[in-house]
Amino acid sequence: DLNYLLEPFARQYANERWRSIFMMLMIMVLGGSISLLLFRLSRQQETLQINRESLNEAQRIAHIGNWELDRKNNRLTWSDEVYRILGMDPQRFTATLETFLETIHPDDRDFVKEEYQGAIEGKFPYDIEHRIIRRDDGSVRWVHERCELQRNDKGEVIQCSGTLQDITERKRLEEELRKLATTDFLTGLDTRRSFINRLEDELARAQRTVGQPVAVIMIDIDHFKRVNDQFGHATGDRVLKHFTSLVEDELRRIDMAGRLGGEEFGLILPGTDTEAAKSYAERIRKRISESPYISDGQLISISISIGVTEISNEDKNPEDILERADRALYQAKERGRNRVELAG
Repeated sequence: DLNYLLEPFARQYANERWRSIFMMLMIMVLGGSISLLLFRLSRQQETLQINRESLNEAQRIAHIGNWELDRKNNRLTWSDEVYRILGMDPQRFTATLETFLETIHPDDRDFVKEEYQGAIEGKFPYDIEHRIIRRDDGSVRWVHERCELQRNDKGEVIQCSGTLQDITERKRLEEELRKLATTDFLTGLDTRRSFINRLEDELARAQRTVGQPVAVIMIDIDHFKRVNDQFGHATGDRVLKHFTSLVEDELRRIDMAGRLGGEEFGLILPGTDTEAAKSYAERIRKRISESPYISDGQLISISISIGVTEISNEDKNPEDILERADRALYQAKERGRNRVELAG
């Protein structure tokens, strides 16, 4: 009791009146200290609330949510931002692994499961990018997931703490940059570098798989310099676009067309042997010659020379294939242009 606590300090005061005054003063001091402590606790709670609100705002702006999984009790918790990213109402949906897996894009679901299981087994960290389908509007979004695993003395994972970030905008910018780097700005076809990369892939595939031919065609527009000299480069550019649209009309989804430079173009035709590629090339040659470009009521006729070859197991690199197709192309030019020649 308070009398017991204050007794040692008050014994020196014989006068009962002074003793009472002393005790009142001590009570006032202690009361002030308690009030100060309560005030500081209140301020700390306010600061904590402000920090929590600031964290939520930062997560909203950065599109980053956090989550925790208690594996022992199979309990998963999401922050508000995770619900927003997934397009879910916290009042309607409960945070569970099954609920989250349902949001993952079907084409990415097995990948996510394998990565998660590999991380649990300690093979690699869980740090992946994949697509989700939002529950509210069905839109496809890209997300970045990462987490840290806590293990017990036996090495078993008991808790996962991670983040989920919406990276759709970053993916869109990356795709635009990729297109700028791999797409010819005028024709929209692949660049020479991109074309060669695809040729490298097809060469590697052809060397692994027997009986799967891949044809390569090189095309050059005959006397294109005359078009530029007579009608101007702006008209010449429109002729190139006209040529490109005619060629693309004849392509399958698995085929590839690239602008190799100037008025020179290349085609890659998987699953097509030399004879089939020759028929295909003849069809394109005929269509080009019969489809002049019309500029201000004036017809601009063009023709093309074509060289055809097929990827061989003896080819060491894409340059071997291109050189062979190029020789056939120049043979077509030497023999009068507006024709198709096979590589010898």
